[in-house]
Amino acid sequence: MLTDTWREDLRRGMDEAMRVLIPYGIVMFKWNDEQIKLSEVLKAIDRKPIFGDKKAKTHWLVFMKEADK
Repeated sequence: MLTDTWREDLRRGMDEAMRVLIPYGIVMFKWNDEQIKLSEVLKAIDRKPIFGDKKAKTHWLVFMKEADK
């Protein structure tokens, strides 16, 4: 069950995953939008996937860490 801090928790989790990835590393992200829509999740994590897929209410997304400049 998600708590009231789910937005911050997801954002911090994604930020940490991206921090420890090597450049061009990927994160596979699975979300079922039964209770919370994917659009709300994407707003919370403030990142755009490079691609994704959907089956019923389950979304599979791929995020990639860009190279440091």
